[in-house]
Amino acid sequence: MDQQRVSFTPEQADSLLPVLSALLLGLQEDLGMATDQAAIERLQPLAGHNGGGKWASKALAAGERARRRLQELAEKGLVLRDPGSGLIDFPSEVDGVPVFLCWRLGEPRVDWWHPCDQGYTSRRRLVR
Repeated sequence: MDQQRVSFTPEQADSLLPVLSALLLGLQEDLGMATDQAAIERLQPLAGHNGGGKWASKALAAGERARRRLQELAEKGLVLRDPGSGLIDFPSEVDGVPVFLCWRLGEPRVDWWHPCDQGYTSRRRLVR
């Protein structure tokens, strides 16, 4: 989906939150598996032999799931800012000006926005 053309209303963004919450929790788990330091340390001595066996398979599968989840977010026109906290921006408009609606995993609804050239620390409460 072309991120330049997609624009979410707060209500449209809110309607995606149940799906996004599940997707982000899965992404966080997958990224944790794919980057688990203990698993990486177990794999390093095996790299020149059989490819790492079950540990490598788990890490590769988690990495592939994470890639698909990231692709799904991009196809929806969303911008993942921080996978660890589940921070997502939704392209939108406020008073005809392009902005990002701002949501973090765990928040009950999309209540914030910020200018496109600024970030989370500049977010402002939406007037609904």
